[in-house]
Amino acid sequence: MVGIEYPAPGAAWRNAGKPGCGPARLCRRRQGHLVLLASQQLTYQPAQRSDLHVPSIDTLFTSLAERARPGAAALLSGMGSDGARGLLQMRQAGWFTLAQDEGSCAVFGMPRAALENGGAQQSLPPGAIGPALARHLAAGRGRVLR
Repeated sequence: MVGIEYPAPGAAWRNAGKPGCGPARLCRRRQGHLVLLASQQLTYQPAQRSDLHVPSIDTLFTSLAERARPGAAALLSGMGSDGARGLLQMRQAGWFTLAQDEGSCAVFGMPRAALENGGAQQSLPPGAIGPALARHLAAGRGRVLR
């Protein structure tokens, strides 16, 4: 098991109950999708045999669109289109959404899909994404957890 921290402002993390996972960590399991529950806690849901991507960023983004207050999100370099549909749902729910620009991507598939379907409002190089997300949140235009 690998302990991975997911630092989000104001997040109240639960101890995953695994050795080495402190109160500010969520343990990554080998299978399943990270999702936000209605209780505002992150957990894993089992993957289905029919799932193309495990874990799936679409599954996470969809849960955020449905259960979190609008905030800010970015989709980075990757193959295929995983994340594009979820990012679109987030944007439709009022989120500020970005994608990594083509020139800086190792693989432009996921960001391209998000730009083509309207999920990403803008594409930026990695060095500009963090500051853009921070400016948006600093302006008081997003608090992720309810």
